Amino acid sequence: PDGSFRVVQWNVRQTVAESGRLDPETVAAALDAAQRGAEGRLVVVLNEVARGWPLSGQLDLAPWLSYRLGMHVVWVPASGPQFGNLVLSRFPVVEAEVAPLTKAGRYQGRSLVSVVFDLGGGRRVAVMGTHLQHRNGAEEHRVRLQEVDEILAYWDGAPATVLAGT
Repeated sequence: PDGSFRVVQWNVRQTVAESGRLDPETVAAALDAAQRGAEGRLVVVLNEVARGWPLSGQLDLAPWLSYRLGMHVVWVPASGPQFGNLVLSRFPVVEAEVAPLTKAGRYQGRSLVSVVFDLGGGRRVAVMGTHLQHRNGAEEHRVRLQEVDEILAYWDGAPATVLAGT
């Protein structure tokens, strides 16, 4: 009733476990528990979500999680059409956008996903999710700072906004 909600951010690494085995159910079970703990008032931002990559066993994780968790899904590409960022929630989606971010050399592309949710009672919130360049060379550091500047320009001081990512 107060418009509160929880945000979970997680780099799921295509749901490939340390053993090398594909394990989407472990991710789903953890998010399901978080959703119960938040009484359904949860927004999930996931990074490295694969949609049919061979490394992820051809699993299309976005609709699989949406169905398994009973949540609305917004997926946007970051590095090509099969790898990107995902936002899940039971809150109705009002609008969703993707903003590509500067790419560092030959490394994977990056993006920002922005989703506006209707929390009820006339309240709306924007949740932005990203996965910044993670390499630590001088060029990558410069690009990461440029990504942050691009995100801040996109946000432009809009009220009721949450930024999540790694």
